[in-house]
Amino acid sequence: MVVRTVTLPRLARTDFENRLVLALMQDGGAVRAEARCASLPTKPFSAIKPERVAWLWPARIPLGKLTLIAGDPGLGKSMLTAYIAAAISTGRTWADGTHAPAGDVLIVNLEDGQADTTRPRLDAAGADVTRVHAGDLVRQPDGALRCMTLADVQPIADALERMPKP
Repeated sequence: MVVRTVTLPRLARTDFENRLVLALMQDGGAVRAEARCASLPTKPFSAIKPERVAWLWPARIPLGKLTLIAGDPGLGKSMLTAYIAAAISTGRTWADGTHAPAGDVLIVNLEDGQADTTRPRLDAAGADVTRVHAGDLVRQPDGALRCMTLADVQPIADALERMPKP
């Protein structure tokens, strides 16, 4: 299990933070107990063989890698996400003139409302919203839904696999 701690300094407590706190409190605090027992194995970079990187957006977004867009409120993170989704969903060129591959997009956003914020931004950016998908809840084995957490990498990967391939 991977445990991550996220600190959002100087920010009012948002819906995202509330969901994160609830996720950390699941299972009677088991997540926090495991975090105290964790260790961090290390190795020198001399033991790591460099690999070439394939790019979704050259020199900006690597293909097949986790990309986080983070920053203080009001800096345009959601607008940048809408722009990226629009470029990929329509297959148009990026701002630097390179070509964006056409494909489907999964947006996992626990901070903004899908109907009142994300969808209008996608429309304004010119996204093909039939190719942009929203994800924020995870269905558990018993059928119940819960908020997605940073530990839900596999459900995200599964959702991506179910999307149409270009």
